[in-house]
Amino acid sequence: MITISFRFNEYMPQAIKTYFLNTLRYRLIIGIGLIALLLNSLVFLITYSKTALVVGLLLLFVIVVEGIRYYYVLPNKYRKNTLYSNLFSLTVTEQEIRFSSNESDSRVSWAYIKKVWETKDLYYLFLDKHQFWIVPKDQFASKEDHIQFREIVLTKHRQIYTGINRT
Repeated sequence: MITISFRFNEYMPQAIKTYFLNTLRYRLIIGIGLIALLLNSLVFLITYSKTALVVGLLLLFVIVVEGIRYYYVLPNKYRKNTLYSNLFSLTVTEQEIRFSSNESDSRVSWAYIKKVWETKDLYYLFLDKHQFWIVPKDQFASKEDHIQFREIVLTKHRQIYTGINRT
């Protein structure tokens, strides 16, 4: 059994940013938006069409608003919410994962974990495509606990994904 404790609001803002920056669908959305903006800019430069200008400005506005939403607004919700400043405990056994605080207690079997994704600082335990629990690597009590956690994950999932998240 491995137990780690941490304050969610210390890790979740960066976890959200990392999730969005490293998830394939969001990279594709950003890329397609930028390509559309570039093509629209070329159309405007060639035709001087007011419609192309308006469409380009709308595209730019949407890209900027979505960037602000994903990289500032959502992370700040976790940083400022007092619920997430409580101490949370994550207990991992061969059978289940328990995530608890003074106000909540959730237990799931490893069968409900759809995917485990590793970044430089965190593990993401995906419950579905968008919902995940985080495991901060720097909160393991010892290197042995970290190794044991990886062994449990590899036993249950056979793989820890890295790189671009294709969820």
